[in-house]
Amino acid sequence: SLGNLVFDQDFLATYDSVMVRLVFEGERLIEAKLVPVSIENYRPVPAADDVARGILRTVDARSAVPATAQRMDDGSVANVLDDPARRSPARIAIVGNAGYLGHPTTSIDAVTLDVPAVGSATVETTRLVRPTSNLVDVWLGRDLLERGSFDDAYADGRTAGGSTWTWSDSGRIVRRGSGYALELSTRPGNTHDVLARPVARVTRSDVPFFDIDGEPIAAQSFATVRLSVRRTADVLPEIRLVVYHFDDHDPVRDPINDVIREVVVPVDVPADGEWHDTEVKLPAETFGPDGDRAANAAFLYLQVPPGRGVVGFDDVALLEFRPAWEYPAQVLLEVDAVRSASGAQTVVLSLA
Repeated sequence: SLGNLVFDQDFLATYDSVMVRLVFEGERLIEAKLVPVSIENYRPVPAADDVARGILRTVDARSAVPATAQRMDDGSVANVLDDPARRSPARIAIVGNAGYLGHPTTSIDAVTLDVPAVGSATVETTRLVRPTSNLVDVWLGRDLLERGSFDDAYADGRTAGGSTWTWSDSGRIVRRGSGYALELSTRPGNTHDVLARPVARVTRSDVPFFDIDGEPIAAQSFATVRLSVRRTADVLPEIRLVVYHFDDHDPVRDPINDVIREVVVPVDVPADGEWHDTEVKLPAETFGPDGDRAANAAFLYLQVPPGRGVVGFDDVALLEFRPAWEYPAQVLLEVDAVRSASGAQTVVLSLA
């Protein structure tokens, strides 16, 4: 395996891994295949569909970017760009639910998106995106959650999805077309919100990259939550983010694990029993620092206040957007969504 194969931690990023399968004929390597797995109840299970492809894309991105992990003066670990001429990593071609080293990627080298004036356009590709000079007033978004679908994407012995979520007693997984969704029911007399959340926190960084001189790159950001909602309840569902400062760089001290803020925003969709795709922009301060404490981890909650009725949720994405024009050209990025800062526009993304 390539790490974290038989244990997990309190962060979704630690749940994913891959096994490498090598086929030789004598001393000649015939095939190198990456099999994505995810930790379910402390055991690795094969992953499929969007989860599998997301794991493989992350491995590809971390291998391809010309950066090394370095310990900074404050004790944190950062990605510092170095000389790309020193690196010639093998790229991963994603085919089905597996990744292959040394196979050529698809011949498609660009994707064209019609980005609306309000909201974002979805990027449906397993390839990485290269920032280019044509991306003016364009914000590139990455899904920090990557577990927002309730479809069954794990060979874990369960016949329904929602493996990486937990919810109140009145919640349940239901059919939605050929897949699954989550329903939360609220009833008169409830004294608390009905809740659902992933089983672990997401992580993020204020500064994803530093240049070779230690200067930060692409520091500014904002976040949205994009999801599908079906509502019959007489109250509006809400998104709540509990934002943490987590610091475990000092091996002789217990980790710092402080809540620095909570953010609650309503999800205003009609109570007509139909599915609605919506995107909610989070307040600017959501992931802002608290003094010298960085907001680097968060729990996302879906919640329904006391009332009467049912709210369905599906395809939840916690999107963090950063300006394309602040990235250096040699960086390859995982991109799940695109927003415009200057009205509706057509955007061409260069695929790597």
